[in-house]
Amino acid sequence: MLTLWILFTMGKADASLRQVFDAFIAGHYEKAEAHLQTLLKTSSDKDQIHFLLGRLAAWDGRTDDAFDHFEKAAKFSPQNADYYWWLAQMYGQKAIKASIFRKPGHARNTKKSLEKAIVLDPEHIDARFRLMGYHLYAPGSDRTRGNAYNRIGEIYLHQNEIQKAREAFQTALKWRPKQESARKALEKLDKEKNKLME
Repeated sequence: MLTLWILFTMGKADASLRQVFDAFIAGHYEKAEAHLQTLLKTSSDKDQIHFLLGRLAAWDGRTDDAFDHFEKAAKFSPQNADYYWWLAQMYGQKAIKASIFRKPGHARNTKKSLEKAIVLDPEHIDARFRLMGYHLYAPGSDRTRGNAYNRIGEIYLHQNEIQKAREAFQTALKWRPKQESARKALEKLDKEKNKLME
């Protein structure tokens, strides 16, 4: 619905999308979905329509329907990082509900979708944090966890949150003591701290 609101403010939404928005705001979610399904037959922006249908289905807890719509949105517009971000969320939901034999496949697809989102949009912070969470909590080696904490430290550095960055790099070295990038980052932070104290 935020997508629709942006379209309205940019003057790019037509009257039929206004019906969807109005129905959603009024709490008539089935009506909003029905309007979108009708639009799907005539609109040239099929990726956006599938994306909105996917958001509605996800919000309603219909994981399989949401997954299908996000997958179609990504096929129509394969350069849109948000579509892969939402695909990753649905793969994650599938992994939670799946049998023990199917969980690993859904987990791998979650990771691939997040990586694709980051390739398309390196500034996609949600995808970056979720991918790091994947490495932190999915079964794996100490090396993987060390890399994840190292990336967390880099993000905190980018946000100028020095203490949090230092703690993340220190944790990275606990998991992976020979990680050069984390060690060098801590050395640089120590040098800068010493300069400030001089």
